[in-house]
Amino acid sequence: MRMVKYWLIILLSAFLIESGTGLAQTTGKISGTVTDAETGEPLIGVNILVKGTDLGGATDVDGEFFILNIHPGVHNVEARYIGYATTTVQDVQVSVNRTARVSFKMSPSVIDGEEVTIIADRISVKKDQTNSIRNVSSEDISVLPVESISAVVEMQPGVVNNHFRGGRSNEAVYMIDGVKTTESFRQESQAVNVNPEAAQDIEIITGTFNAEYGDAMSGVVNIVTKEGGNKFDGSASVSFGNYLTSHNDKFIGLSNGEFDRIQDLRFNVSGPVFSDKLTFFVDGRKNKDDGYLNGVHYFNPHDYSNYDSDDPAEWITEHTGDSSFVHMSWDDNLLLFGKLTYRATNSIKMSLSANLNNREGQWYNHANKYNPLGMPTNYTESLMFSYQLNHMLSPSAFYDLKLSRSDYQVGNYMYENPSDPRYVHDEYSRSNGFSTGGDSKGHTIRGEENLNLKLDYSWQINKNHFLKTGVDLSRITLNQQYSTIQNKFNGSGVEYDNFIDENGELQFPNYAPVTFPDSSTHSDIYTHKPIKFAYYLQDKMEFNSMVVNMGVRFDYFDPDAIYPSNYRN
Repeated sequence: MRMVKYWLIILLSAFLIESGTGLAQTTGKISGTVTDAETGEPLIGVNILVKGTDLGGATDVDGEFFILNIHPGVHNVEARYIGYATTTVQDVQVSVNRTARVSFKMSPSVIDGEEVTIIADRISVKKDQTNSIRNVSSEDISVLPVESISAVVEMQPGVVNNHFRGGRSNEAVYMIDGVKTTESFRQESQAVNVNPEAAQDIEIITGTFNAEYGDAMSGVVNIVTKEGGNKFDGSASVSFGNYLTSHNDKFIGLSNGEFDRIQDLRFNVSGPVFSDKLTFFVDGRKNKDDGYLNGVHYFNPHDYSNYDSDDPAEWITEHTGDSSFVHMSWDDNLLLFGKLTYRATNSIKMSLSANLNNREGQWYNHANKYNPLGMPTNYTESLMFSYQLNHMLSPSAFYDLKLSRSDYQVGNYMYENPSDPRYVHDEYSRSNGFSTGGDSKGHTIRGEENLNLKLDYSWQINKNHFLKTGVDLSRITLNQQYSTIQNKFNGSGVEYDNFIDENGELQFPNYAPVTFPDSSTHSDIYTHKPIKFAYYLQDKMEFNSMVVNMGVRFDYFDPDAIYPSNYRN
């Protein structure tokens, strides 16, 4: 902990002393040259402006320019110079962490106000790309047949079923607006997600990572979300669907006439609160899918069956279900995302975003086909708040400050209270290939709270060197509550006593659900508060014939846990 404080004080002091700041993980860069169309000579002092923004620059003695800190998307870039026709290059695609190249050839003009418009070439050589990377823009996403961000990622080369370049599923890092959202317990999935319609740009790196990326061994996915503009905009859609089959004997419970087995509601709206100052963007989706695998409610959890005897006449079978079809592979998902963007001055921009994910569902279990009410349900809920400050210190330097808090919880259980009296005696959990009663006794609730501070400082020292440095500090609280529910009367000698009630059903009266502490082999219960800290420094060197990314990274991790030096101990 002392080491964390030591490094943090040194780095924060360096930020305060410096007067200038590479590309942040949420913005891109435009650079290029301006020459005389007739002579080919470089033009000095040409004003370059990204239209619709306050960002711009001017050419140097070699006719070269750069503009930093540009939000991903399609932009129009304008060049103005006295004695020359104003030239605009339209549809320049800016991607996160990439440099878009724009070259102007300006023609002398004797007519005041003359303008020349050029459409940018969408197919260009990515000179600054030194790793395996794909950028997917919002325009690309709008025409793709995808339902989720993961589907976009799966379409990229080197990615198969959440595995990047053959790596393990816990070797990838997911980020939203530069903030890590990978869950910390297994590092296999996102704790927070957004809809594809909320993404302005998706950066997918499948090899060779800069020093700014930690925890990644095989892949990085960075999602940059949209911002509101000065015009109101929005869309909404409602869709319904069904699973059609001619094999109704195999896929029971499906009806070709059913139209709403799949329900999907989407909407997004954006616009100004105060023009040129405060804007908003809201996106949401409610999706329900009842699945195509169904069970038959033939048995209830409290039904008792016994086929141990070799004499079928002695078999006991209770079935009190109504034989109705029950969904066994369903999913109910809600995603909400909201973002406020405040442009305090021409050089200061702040944003506050909130992200809510809520999901419930079940995985099909063939053994429970005739006892579907004995299956557990999966629960996932997450809520994330993020504050971001972007400050342009000069045309060649800026910093990004990100503060975030996320609360993530997953569960798998029959009832949220492990002592719920609706749990039934273990003797009902008999089966003859298929479950004929009983209920799931596994009970898992796992929570994660993540407090994160991230500070990045970017500085275009000159046209060849782009310096970036930063710190990343996280305080994580992991709360694991896993138990296998036991019978309070186990070992008492009376737990298997039974009687036949007035309805002719076998009853086991001596049962009360109970969970044991972590010292028991039936439980895994703990709370730990690990700390993660990182500092990095990198330089992106761009030359006419070569691009070099060089950097160094320091990582510190305190697991807040005791573990054996030898697992055989």
